[in-house]
Amino acid sequence: MRTLTIFIFSLLFFCVAAQEGIKFENLSFNEALTKAKEDKKAVFIDCFTEWCGPCKTMDKEVFPQLETGKYFAPRFVSVKFDMEKGEGVELAKKFGVTKFPTFLIISPNGEELHRVVGSSKTEDFIKKIDRGLDKTTALTNLDQLYKSGKLENKHYVNYQIALSNASRKDEADKLLTELWGKLSDEEKSQPEYWWIYDNPKIATLQSPYFQFLENNLSAFKKQGEEKISKYMYEKYLPVIDSYVYGYASEQEGFECAEIDRLMEKINTWNISDGNVMWNMCRLGKARCEGNTSKAVTIMEELQPQLSPDKYSRLLGPLELISKKGTKDELIAAIKVLEKARATATGKGKELLTSYISTYRKLSVTGISFENMSFNEVLEIAKKENKLIFMDAYTSWCGPCKQMAQTVFTNEKVGDFFNKNFINVKIDMEKGEGPDLAKKYGVTAYPTYLLIRPDGILQYSAYGFMEPDKFIKTISEGLDTKNSINVQKMKYEAGNRTKEFLTLYSILLFKSGHPEAYKVSKDLLQYLNKREKFSPEYWYIYDNVLAVKDFEKEYEFVLKNIDKYYENIGHERVDSTLSMMYRLKALYSINHEQYRLTNEKIALMEKEITELDFSDKHMLLAFMRLAKVALTKNKDLFLKAAEEESSGRLSAETFPYMDLTEFALQEANKGQRERWKNIGQKLLLQMEQSFKKSQLQGFISNVFAEK
Repeated sequence: MRTLTIFIFSLLFFCVAAQEGIKFENLSFNEALTKAKEDKKAVFIDCFTEWCGPCKTMDKEVFPQLETGKYFAPRFVSVKFDMEKGEGVELAKKFGVTKFPTFLIISPNGEELHRVVGSSKTEDFIKKIDRGLDKTTALTNLDQLYKSGKLENKHYVNYQIALSNASRKDEADKLLTELWGKLSDEEKSQPEYWWIYDNPKIATLQSPYFQFLENNLSAFKKQGEEKISKYMYEKYLPVIDSYVYGYASEQEGFECAEIDRLMEKINTWNISDGNVMWNMCRLGKARCEGNTSKAVTIMEELQPQLSPDKYSRLLGPLELISKKGTKDELIAAIKVLEKARATATGKGKELLTSYISTYRKLSVTGISFENMSFNEVLEIAKKENKLIFMDAYTSWCGPCKQMAQTVFTNEKVGDFFNKNFINVKIDMEKGEGPDLAKKYGVTAYPTYLLIRPDGILQYSAYGFMEPDKFIKTISEGLDTKNSINVQKMKYEAGNRTKEFLTLYSILLFKSGHPEAYKVSKDLLQYLNKREKFSPEYWYIYDNVLAVKDFEKEYEFVLKNIDKYYENIGHERVDSTLSMMYRLKALYSINHEQYRLTNEKIALMEKEITELDFSDKHMLLAFMRLAKVALTKNKDLFLKAAEEESSGRLSAETFPYMDLTEFALQEANKGQRERWKNIGQKLLLQMEQSFKKSQLQGFISNVFAEK
């Protein structure tokens, strides 16, 4: 039991010591030797100076490591000496230490067994030191064997490594030259001498060693064709990269014919990686010649041949294509990168994502939308510290299509959005769309969301807007005081001041948020009669959202119409009420939940006639269409639309795009053709304008889908 207790205590002590890294003892050199004899260990000496940067790196990053401590504790008595102070000065002379840091392994008898010069990472450092504990790899023993002429050829590799680790480069080079002269051509291609070619510092492309290998590939292939193929691929990759990325062509005197010469060599090697190397050279040649079309074609061919860790080579021609190629070529190049990104991982995927995002902006006129998941967009937003602009749309939404065709493609809009946001389009009824719609409270389309990199909603707006208004509206969302999320928290905390409810309701109306009705109702309760008639609060009624949910509120306006005329003005009040009647008719036509009755339509016609709006003929036409829609007879509705569009309503006032959802729902081929004809006749009547461009794009889109 006592023995077991001692063993456990010793084990615990060893583990604690190991956790501290190397335990350097405060001993003199002779004391260290004595302790080494007693413990049957070697002495490890860290030879340092105060001014030595790499010495401090070892102290900070390598010596304290658990792995280092576990290796050193059972093998060495470890000491440190400043080579410019105290006993260190004499030790520097004794062992000829002139470079720092130098690490010595000393036998208990005081003889040098091995040395390593310079800093290393933990794993490499341990490997280098471990070589000093084996006679076949320890430097002092190898020195003695070499000087006595007893070093066998097969041990030259160990000696060369030991010399290199001890920073005796000249001797290492001389040794290699000597060995090379002693070996026959057959021996040079044997596996036991592969270390010569496998050391990048020795076998450079210009070295006699690599030249021999390249000229005798068939002999080396006996070591394994895959091994030699991979070796040649990695060896020439930096050269090929210089072609692909354009570094080589930027050098004075470089000629594209140099790439041809390498391609000819590759063809003679007959290696498995030869085809991909050859195609990468072709890509470099296209870049060198400035041939953008050829570069895109080669990218398409090369991408499936590359392993994911080599996908970055596809980025080489992008700058050339973006500057000298066509937009179609740049779009095609981006598609290649998107295919590559689908199988890339880690840093490689991040790099491709960054390039795709950057160059897509150059490939489009207008907003550049990212083609990726919302979580991937969030990652980019975090890295670039930008807000996300999300276009929340549906496939059936007419205004969504109008925005996509005529606003998102606007150059001025693109410049603003590409500079300020990471842009993404998501269908709210497909894929991750429904979850995002639920998360961000999207109920109207199109809705535009500004989302922070942490996923929190900052701002939203909705509906069709012309370019300048769209930019102005979204730019307001850059100001955090307009953050809906911030105001929502205040509302939920019970803030009901008039000033706050005014600000919050305005934000909600702008964003198309369903809470707008509730908050504005709260606000109306706090307004006195004078304030209810004030222009300051007329925005509550002058809003598309209000039309859907306000009923009694508009009745109040109509009962007090003279007072509103007096305070707000005839023109503004009539404009708002005209919008109200127009939208109620359209909502009734398109949405069951807002369907009017014949009695309600008759009452509204009476109100329109009595109020004598300047556009009452247009409003009465809307009411007639709403009345016909109640029959649900598509032929009757189309006949009414044909009549209203042939004189009663002008081409500019006929609500063609707004009626399409109802008109084409379950429509047959003949009915679709009649509706298309209505649109084409309207186009003939319209002067060239933004609205005409909208309608042209809308008709092309709707009737191209079937």
